[in-house]
Amino acid sequence: MTYQSDKITFIKCNNIQNKKTYIESIYNKIIISLRDKGMPRLMHEYCNPWTFDDIKTDGSIKHKGSLHIRIK
Repeated sequence: MTYQSDKITFIKCNNIQNKKTYIESIYNKIIISLRDKGMPRLMHEYCNPWTFDDIKTDGSIKHKGSLHIRIK
């Protein structure tokens, strides 16, 4: 789906080539980040390879590992 002023265009991504074309068309507009939203309060050891610890200035630690993708 793309927005053009007052118009919304839906793009059919029913095969691999259409999916690749769509991703290439929005690639320079996306922001990818890791967040702590939705992460478990108790972190298990098996989560460690997929997360990082964001240590705040007050010493608190936020475990970040939830993939977040936004379009500018």
